[in-house]
Amino acid sequence: MSSCIEIKKNDGRLHFALKGSNGDTLFSSCKPYISKGSIGQDIDLVQHNCQYDALYDRQVSDSGQHFFNLQSPDHKVLAISPMFDSTENLEAAIASSRAEGVSAPVENAA
Repeated sequence: MSSCIEIKKNDGRLHFALKGSNGDTLFSSCKPYISKGSIGQDIDLVQHNCQYDALYDRQVSDSGQHFFNLQSPDHKVLAISPMFDSTENLEAAIASSRAEGVSAPVENAA
């Protein structure tokens, strides 16, 4: 399986997620979208910005799980990751996102 950015519709709203080559979700949209035009603009931003390590805001939840927010250069959150049980798994997901996100094809499952 190859990586892709998958667009899905849920309750009439569009969402996207970067799926890694292993099928795991590496990050997903942080807000719902109404139109394909608006989701397309943010997917373009994500694909451009995901290559830069400095734009990954690493966080630890109150329960001790690790996650990241992918940000634009002006600190707008573009996407969020699932929770990871260790720093190593978080960093592996970031490395995969950086390597695969830039050129991942968009698949519209909506």
